[in-house]
Amino acid sequence: MTLPIEYLVWGALALSAFAFLFALWIGKIVRRRGADQESVDRRLNAIEQIVRQLSRANDPILNDIQEIRTGSLAVGRRLGLLEQRLSDLVDQQPTVDDLEPQRRIYSRAVRMVELGADIDEIMQECELPRAEAELIVNLHTKN
Repeated sequence: MTLPIEYLVWGALALSAFAFLFALWIGKIVRRRGADQESVDRRLNAIEQIVRQLSRANDPILNDIQEIRTGSLAVGRRLGLLEQRLSDLVDQQPTVDDLEPQRRIYSRAVRMVELGADIDEIMQECELPRAEAELIVNLHTKN
């Protein structure tokens, strides 16, 4: 089971903080007891080694964070492009006012069918193609 990246980062930070506090604690003990320089050097070397190990343990986590950051930036750019395309498409959509003349033509054609006009009359009066006139006649003819 894999842990979320946040847990790994917080764990690494906690270990780093622990190592720092541990180093402070050791320094305090050394000063209190008056230990010799060699003992201090050994302890500092041990602490430096722990810090290096923690840094190496954090490298994969930092790489993962960088990959996630790069991916999210790419997704953000892609989302911006999609929003722009959507805005362009919305601008290209006809408005209700643009469709009003067309709606009037179809309403007139329906009225003509109700009054008994045939396909040729509808095509001529409404300037509709034959297929549209036939469709209107078929939909609105009362059987």
